Amino acid sequence: MNPEAAVAPVAAWTTAWPAAVAALGLLAALLLCARRWRASRRWLLAAAAVVLAGLVVRLGWLPALQAHSYDGHEADYLDLFLGRRSPDRGGTVLYPAMQWGYWLAGKVLPGSRGPVLMAAAASMVSIGAAAGVAGRLFGRGAAGWTALLLVLYGNHAFWSSSAYNVMIPLALSLVCLWGVVRATQDGALRFSLLAACAGALAVGTRLEVAVVGLPVLILLLARPPRPLLAHLGLLAGGAVFAALTAWPLVYPGGLPGEGERLFMWPMNLGLLDYLAPWGGLWVLPLVVIALLPAPPARHRVRARGLDRRAVLALLAWALVTHVVMASFDDYGYRHALSAGVALAMLCGGVLASWRRGPAVVLAAVLVLVEVADTAEVARRYYASEEAFLDTLPSNVERLPVAERPDCTVISEDRRVVGEEQLSHFNLLDPEESARLRDQAGCLQWCLDLQDWRWSSRSVRDRALRLAHLYPLEPLAVLTDDESGYACLLVELGARRGTLRSWLAPVRW
Repeated sequence: MNPEAAVAPVAAWTTAWPAAVAALGLLAALLLCARRWRASRRWLLAAAAVVLAGLVVRLGWLPALQAHSYDGHEADYLDLFLGRRSPDRGGTVLYPAMQWGYWLAGKVLPGSRGPVLMAAAASMVSIGAAAGVAGRLFGRGAAGWTALLLVLYGNHAFWSSSAYNVMIPLALSLVCLWGVVRATQDGALRFSLLAACAGALAVGTRLEVAVVGLPVLILLLARPPRPLLAHLGLLAGGAVFAALTAWPLVYPGGLPGEGERLFMWPMNLGLLDYLAPWGGLWVLPLVVIALLPAPPARHRVRARGLDRRAVLALLAWALVTHVVMASFDDYGYRHALSAGVALAMLCGGVLASWRRGPAVVLAAVLVLVEVADTAEVARRYYASEEAFLDTLPSNVERLPVAERPDCTVISEDRRVVGEEQLSHFNLLDPEESARLRDQAGCLQWCLDLQDWRWSSRSVRDRALRLAHLYPLEPLAVLTDDESGYACLLVELGARRGTLRSWLAPVRW
């Protein structure tokens, strides 16, 4: 017998057991909550409408069932789901909890689209939990507005069809936050148990969602639940299990990008593209309105104004998520998703606090902005080479790949550069990019399909960063007739300073 084969299952379990205990605790907490759950017919109809609309956007408007392909690490998760590989010790690339989850789900769910449907189901849970949090913090109207905004949120919709560990940990973190809000308002211990187990499992499936601990802490300090010691004991137990799930992911080894965070932070901090459509300056007035004090109670006919402690909790969640993840060299849309959801809940609260007329006008503006953004995501969703070719400029010359200029070219495609492959990461350090430019006296980048389309590999996220850092001058379209490959060759100008890179407009 191969000794490694005998040890492998034991090694895998040693990294997954804390998440397994948290999952069992979560199941028990859900059963306790379900025993006392009562829903009106109106609530059920509203929930069904949200689920239907959400699935239409995610599986219809975004052609997930037809166009989605398992790219990058998604292919590894698919292999686990189909039983073509077994769970191993894992790490921050293939989380043990996610490995076991897909491996076990594959024993029940047939077909290769199972992981996509699992992500879509998790996205519906995340919308419901976020709406529940907003409704508890800001009133029933906020729940409806939040659900609408999240149904149409392009970044959320895209990751709702990905097998990558994005939507499941997001849903778990929102369930954790909802449990804490319910515990502070109702005082029932089952909600703290739910929050503790969901939070621990969320961290076990994606480390950075631990930032949800910040709004949890703010809400607990603002309104401590009773009996306090019992609630704190349960939540502290969840924090311990979260640490146990995280420990084998970072030891031995460390966090991805360790040692580069101070270098990357100023480069990424001002790039708000990944918060789209909430990344524009137009969001700031909403934040100011949300922070305005409510009028005195004697003047109220309906609740006006927002609980500023709740607003602070959501703002802190959004801001700290962006600040922390901006230190990561591969920061992108998936890392900013929690921040976008927090801002959507805040917008829902603002809409609920306004009178009907202004609220409808503001909602119409938000919906139009979201629809335009999601339409662009749908257009680029796992787009084909032909779709990319249609976007290339017609006013530049066409050249065969073999006739490209003699220059240092950034491209990961061997048809362009052969074995001398250079990626986006080679342009992050200004000293390295200067050395590359000096090698041939010029520096170019061949922007191809992967840089343009939305896919789970998130190459587009890296390309957006480069477009902020360097002015781009189109030179030619390089083509390979045999394979149909094409890329837009651009000249990389002098690297911009930090502030100029933040403000640089990016369009392609």
